[in-house]
Amino acid sequence: MYSDLKIAVEKYERTKGKTLYDVFEMFDKDHSLSLDLKEFINGMEQIESGFSIEDLEFLFMSLDVDKSGTIRYSEFFDTIQHHF
Repeated sequence: MYSDLKIAVEKYERTKGKTLYDVFEMFDKDHSLSLDLKEFINGMEQIESGFSIEDLEFLFMSLDVDKSGTIRYSEFFDTIQHHF
């Protein structure tokens, strides 16, 4: 599942000419510099529809390294780039 997330994000980056930060910024609708669960799910649905809600909730919890209830860009970037 983790590799599927990385593949989906990288595919979107390549096809749209976006960076990982651009993807994060697109997800971050309230411009808080962090993603809540709703923003993450809505963003992932925009770039990859193959994930179930349960999968996205699991991925969100995995990306929320500090368990704050939000994903900061550093958590998003570090986890996708270095752990998947």
